Amino acid sequence: MSDRDTLAEQFDAVSQRGHGQTFLAPFFRGAVDLVLTAGWRPPAREITTAAELAELPSRSIVCDQDGDAWQRHGKSWDCALPGGPPLPSGGLFATAELLTLVYVPTEEA
Repeated sequence: MSDRDTLAEQFDAVSQRGHGQTFLAPFFRGAVDLVLTAGWRPPAREITTAAELAELPSRSIVCDQDGDAWQRHGKSWDCALPGGPPLPSGGLFATAELLTLVYVPTEEA
């Protein structure tokens, strides 16, 4: 789902809350474009399972609760800080309290 679709869905939910379709719906649709132009982006995705972490493609980057960045190379994750051993997805997920996805490579990249 694109950023525009995500935001439009939220605006539509507000415009229909308890009132069905309201006279504000056209305003909200126009506001979506203005908000996106101003730089809005959806919140970063949190990784909630080891399986979800393992499904990310190579070169993906996550940050742990301490703000340390980890990049996937093949089947292991390397910390941006020197000195730590590479970890498999299950090992990284087990040691981190929170993982936030910050980058997923695209085919165009």
